[in-house]
Amino acid sequence: MEKVWWNMVTNASQMVTKIITCIKEGKSVLLELNRKVPWYDTLSEIISEELTAYYADRSLKIVENLEGDPDEYLFNEFCKREKRAQYRPSIGYPAFLAQSDDIMLNQCIIWAVDVDTEKVNKWCDFIDLYNRALGKGKTGCLFLIETREKVHIPEKKGLYYISYENMIEHYDNYLFNMILSARLKESSLFKQYLAEVVSSMVPDDIELSALCIQKGRKFLKNPIKEIEEIVNSNYRSDGSSFTFDNNADVLSKRLWEAQIKVIFPLLEKQRNILISKYEKEIEPILPICVSYGDKVESVKDVEIGILSFMVGNGKLEVEQQDRHKIAILKEARNKLAHISVMTQNEIDELLEL
Repeated sequence: MEKVWWNMVTNASQMVTKIITCIKEGKSVLLELNRKVPWYDTLSEIISEELTAYYADRSLKIVENLEGDPDEYLFNEFCKREKRAQYRPSIGYPAFLAQSDDIMLNQCIIWAVDVDTEKVNKWCDFIDLYNRALGKGKTGCLFLIETREKVHIPEKKGLYYISYENMIEHYDNYLFNMILSARLKESSLFKQYLAEVVSSMVPDDIELSALCIQKGRKFLKNPIKEIEEIVNSNYRSDGSSFTFDNNADVLSKRLWEAQIKVIFPLLEKQRNILISKYEKEIEPILPICVSYGDKVESVKDVEIGILSFMVGNGKLEVEQQDRHKIAILKEARNKLAHISVMTQNEIDELLEL
């Protein structure tokens, strides 16, 4: 599933490509993720493998849980004692490191992970001063500064900002769910409906979406209950707990919205089939008065409710199976029009028409 997300889903894949391309072009990157970024280890692995394969002359160093300031850390980590003895405070760490050709820092890619906002500012300030001190046409150390917090950093020299939330759209979630649904042994309409329901009810958590899709038909029997069970009995790929707003009213509204997207077009398709089939029988009955004194004069404007009325009062004779179909369509339309959620049995009955 993780390979599907990072390799096959449009904007997720483009984000990975953008990170790698920036660093290959000699730019540093400020990467803003969030706490729900899916399968982080896979993302990290893809980036690491690409950069290691591309840069034979650069080493990739991961920096975690940095306690001090970035400039002091880099100075102490990459400068031997005799080199540190040459340092004068008047020059500053960024310029000293940038102008020292005899240290390994300038052949490194530094990946600072899960950096808090305060440290992000310090890293970015250092990178800006470091790049300015390098001199024209010179490429030194490249930096990938990764944070899980919202940051607002003014433009810095040689630093490119990439935000997961800005790049990933609802469509990416839906596409991912469609790809996973395609593996199920169900009808195309069922797969589309499942993907739409999961995308609507779980709009911002890809790992949770994947677990919902895996449950297939069982999930749709009682989506709210299934989400609660998944959240309570599973963990994220990084070992952390799932968090989810399980407000029943909110989730029911999201389920209804998903049903509107999939079921209304299906109702319209079935309506068109019926009025095309019985066009010659309907035309002599028109015009017909409907609610609020409005008149329906054209066959193409005959809605399901009007068809049901024509059949019910004996004005329109239809086959028994179509009488049953009209009743199902009318019930579905009335429910959705009144913001009521259809049961899965009702959905299945519609999908089988």
